[in-house]
This record gives sequence, C-alpha cells and structure tokens, in this order.
Amino acid sequence: MKSIARLTDRPGYRVIRSLARKLRQIRSRVEGEVPASLIASRGESMLIAGDGQWKRSIRSKRLQFTQSLVLVLLPALLTGCGGGSMPSGSPAVTLSTNSLSFADEAPGGASPAQAVTVTNSGTAALNITSITVAVNFQEIDDCGSQLAVRSHCTINVTFVPTTTGNLQGAITVADNASGSPQSITLTGQGSSGTPPAGTLTGYCFGTITGTGNMCALVKDVISCPVGQVASQPGFSGGCLPPTSQYVDSSTSCQGKTSRWPSPGLTVKGSCVVAR
Repeated sequence: MKSIARLTDRPGYRVIRSLARKLRQIRSRVEGEVPASLIASRGESMLIAGDGQWKRSIRSKRLQFTQSLVLVLLPALLTGCGGGSMPSGSPAVTLSTNSLSFADEAPGGASPAQAVTVTNSGTAALNITSITVAVNFQEIDDCGSQLAVRSHCTINVTFVPTTTGNLQGAITVADNASGSPQSITLTGQGSSGTPPAGTLTGYCFGTITGTGNMCALVKDVISCPVGQVASQPGFSGGCLPPTSQYVDSSTSCQGKTSRWPSPGLTVKGSCVVAR
C-alpha cells in the first residue's frame, strides 16, 4: 500500500494535508475497541504528511492504519473538510457538427443523406430518450437507448422538402447529459421545378414482428438502394401509432429498430420512396 505521504507529490496535495489535520484532530478520540477487521495482521503503518509516523497501542495491539481503515474514514473526512462525497461519473455529448446544410431540392425529392456522429465523451452511460427531426427532413439512426462511455452512434439526415423556399429545422437529441436536449441546425432550399421520378431512399417501412399492426422506419440500403427509381410507388398505412409512408410495393426489406418501441425488434416491409 502507498502511504499518504507519497500522495503529497500528486495534484491532491492540499486535500491530503486537510485529511492529515483531520486525523490529528480525531486520533485523541480513537479509544476503546476497534473492530478486528480494521486491525491488520500485516501492513505498513500510515505516514501522516508533516507529522512523522503515528503508532498507538490499543489493548496491547498496534493499531496500523492500513488501506481498509483509510477507506472507512475517508468519506467522513472528506465531508469534514468540505469535500462532500466522492463524485460519481456523468455522461457528456459531443456532436461531430452543430449544423447541416443541404443543396437545393425540388419538392417531392430527397437529397443524399448527411451524417452526424454522437459521441459519449463523459464518464457514465448516456441514456437517450428521443431523437426528433423537423418537417421537411428525415432521419434514421443507430443510437439505440444507451451509449456506453467513449462509444458513438450515427444519425443520417435527408432533406425532403414539401414546398419551395428557404426551409429550416433541427434535430434534437434528448438524453441525461448536461445541456440536453442537444440540437443540430438544418437548412435547405426547396427549389421550383418538376419533381424527379420517385426514387428509393435507403429506408424500409413496415410492421414490427410480433406487435400486431405497429410499424417503424428502419434503414436497409442494400434492399432499398438510394436513388433507384421506384416501380410501384404508393402509400402504405394503417399502422399504430397512426402513420403512413410512401413506399414501393414491389420491394421487400427489413431491419432492426434502434429505439422505439424497444431496440432490436425486426421490421419487415417495403422501401420508402422520395416524392
């Protein structure tokens, strides 16, 4: 075990000095019986910074301040020194960008997706409550409901204007980190002109297996290659919560939910069409 004296070489020198003073204040009160678990059969005596070695005999036994005793006393000593309890870890969110700008797109069209990386740069797990996106934009992500420390996930954003003009919005990430919700600003220009032919977006919309008529949107760029012209576009609906998507009924696709209603559920359906 390293003695406290050796800790004075570290940045916490002042804290250790405070602990040493507190120990000197309470040593006169170390009387009577000491639990056997705190009397070490072997180990180093505690070296108190600036006060030499302190050894005291209790019931003809030498009380040695080994690691176990220090761990028992440390929370109380910190409280007495104004330090409070030992701080616990906390999550922190780092975004790869705070804004995305999209090229002009005609209403009914869909832009290539742009990615935003969400990283948990904190010291505890990041719990993600929701990721929401404004109208005229779509998002698909693999974030799930929790991010471990130093892990990351990706949000892919597509511009799908429903009208012309300067269109703005945001993606918001609600979580348990400081500063929640975090926002990514989105901008795009809805241009005039003939909408392009309906093309696949890389997304799959369908029923969640085992949940009756509940539906979800997942990513499947293999079965739904971005830009491929749809052959049988049309609306698909009748799902709970009430929702519908413009899909190519001639296609089939599947994927896993990342968050709602719970992660890892299988979704089977048809490819979403940009219109």
